[in-house]
This record gives sequence, structure tokens and C-alpha cells, in this order.
Amino acid sequence: MEKEQNTVAGGEMSEPLRIYLQEIGQIPLLSEEEEKELGRKLAGGDISARHRLEEGNLRLVVSLAKHYTGRGIPLLDLIQEGNMGLMHAAEKYDYMKENRFSTYASWWIKEAMQRAIDRQAREIRVPVHVAENMKKVQRAANELRQELGRDASPKEIADRLTGRTEEEVKEILSYFQTPVSLETPIGENGEDSLGDMVENQTETTPEEAMDILVQKEEVKELLETLSEREREVIRLRYGLEDGKAQTLEEIGGQLGVTRERVRQIEARAMEKLRKNAK
Repeated sequence: MEKEQNTVAGGEMSEPLRIYLQEIGQIPLLSEEEEKELGRKLAGGDISARHRLEEGNLRLVVSLAKHYTGRGIPLLDLIQEGNMGLMHAAEKYDYMKENRFSTYASWWIKEAMQRAIDRQAREIRVPVHVAENMKKVQRAANELRQELGRDASPKEIADRLTGRTEEEVKEILSYFQTPVSLETPIGENGEDSLGDMVENQTETTPEEAMDILVQKEEVKELLETLSEREREVIRLRYGLEDGKAQTLEEIGGQLGVTRERVRQIEARAMEKLRKNAK
């Protein structure tokens, strides 16, 4: 037991983290009724109620942070980012409108952690020539998708492009499979971003999903408007059941489809949710 308490995800727990976990472990958790009552007091201007809401969910932040380890940011840093999201959730919480505060706060916590991971990814530099090729491959892939009604293979994309082999296209496509932000600096000076070189695609952010799914009381009813496949993608993408948000690639592996196909299903599902949530 002692060994388990001093390890995290297979590694030794740092002393600051151990002390922090001991401290928050002494703070009582909140029941649903207590959350509602604190929300009512908060609406009346009671700042101490907001602090109690935050303190009562510090362990929730730790639990969610464990799902984001292994992505380049230490656990304690993830917890600090998540705590910022928790504070933001407490500021925006409407006890008359939302479900449980912990459910509502989970979205803000995960969104804050994901933003931190994205900031970390910006330090990855993409060569200018690769960014230019990504734009060409992306355009060809989009054109072929419209023509074929499905995702094009690397060979089909290579055939569409002049002077590109299938292996070269595969290498370029591999950049799309990694979590590289469109704000990633490119070139030696880093003055331009990847978003300047690659055509922009509409992506649904965790914050947008939160606004659609969490700020509505009819979450389950909204999900029922989706097809079974769309519901599954949304559940996995935003961790609706286990609190673990999965990447497009992870979901594609589970469902046996490509990363791009998952993105298409997600985009279609979110569009339905936007319309039905109005």
C-alpha cells in the first residue's frame, strides 16, 4: 500500500505532488445537494461558496489529469492547469441551468489541460517544405474525397500530384496523424505558423462541445438524435462515460476506420447537436 501511495503511473511520486495529494485528501467531497446549495449561495454573491465548490473538486482534477499523462507535461503541471479550468467553471456555473457542478466542471478542466498540451506541441518545428507539401496533399485529398465519396488512398493522392511517390505522400500524411497545433512555428525563424501554410479545417474544440452538451439539460435527449456510430464517436472523443477524451487516431483504431473518417463523423454529429440544441 505504501508503495502504491508513492508511485504515479509506474513512476516515483515527487515530494511536492505527494504533499499536495495529502492536503486535498483531507478536503471533504461534495454531494449533489451541497453543490446545488453552494451554487445558490454563489449566485447571491457568496465568494466563500465558490471557494468551497473549487476545493470540493480538487480531487476530480487529479483524477482527470491522470488521463492526460505521457503527453509531454508533468502530472503536477497538468493538475495546476486543470485547477485553472476548475476556477473558471466555478465562475460560470449556473445552478439553475446546469447538471452537477462536477459534471460541468469536468469539461473546463479537460479543456484547460488540452490547451496546455497544445501549447507544448507548438514547440515542434515543421520544415517549410514539409508545410508546403502538406497543403498540396491536403488539397488533393479533399478534391478526391469529393469525387470518390470516400477517403483517398496515398497512391490515389500521389497519382493526383505531379512528381510525388506513394511513399512520399505517406510520409507527409504522417504529419497529420500527430497532435501538432496549427500554431506550430515553421522554418528556422519560426515567424510563420503551420496554419498559415495549411488550409484551415473547421474543428470542434472541447470548449464548443462543452457549450453544446453540458450547458443543456437535455444531454441524453440530444445524443439520441445521433446515429449509433455518431454517439459512439462523441462519447469517446469527449470522454462522456469515463472522463478520458480520446484522439481521432485512438477512436479510429477502435472503430476500424481512418482518423479522417472519425473527424468527418464527429463534424457531422456536432452539426446535428448544434441544430438540435437551439
